[in-house]
Amino acid sequence: MSEHTFTDAEIESLEYEMDIEDVFNDVLLIEGASGSELLVRGVDEDSVAKYFRRSYKLNRPLAESEATAVTLVDTALDKYREPPIRMTLITKAIPDLEAVILDLEIGEVVTVNSSKSYINLDFTIRSIDAEVVEKILTAKYGLEYYA
Repeated sequence: MSEHTFTDAEIESLEYEMDIEDVFNDVLLIEGASGSELLVRGVDEDSVAKYFRRSYKLNRPLAESEATAVTLVDTALDKYREPPIRMTLITKAIPDLEAVILDLEIGEVVTVNSSKSYINLDFTIRSIDAEVVEKILTAKYGLEYYA
């Protein structure tokens, strides 16, 4: 559930990037002291075709049963098969926005609805840098979205 929706009227600037360093499309659940015993493996072939094979290993202690192991692998594939969208949002200097800036916290979800940027998505706040501009509080938010 979104804590606030930022619209074009509140947004000074938006910059975004996508980084394939955070793509994992071949997820392995392993166990053993050397991590040599493969228990469960999941591969997203579409993602491999787009970004090449990018492996990620999970250790057995995370899974208490085979069903849990499969769920862990599937969840990791669902989250990391596509690169996250990282966005920097800078707010305009608007007095009515100061209460929102003071209230939002890292880890909360906000919606960015910008017709100028053709985007309407929920993002998780990863960083906040607030400053005073012309005696009005503004903020620079580091946001992240996983498809």
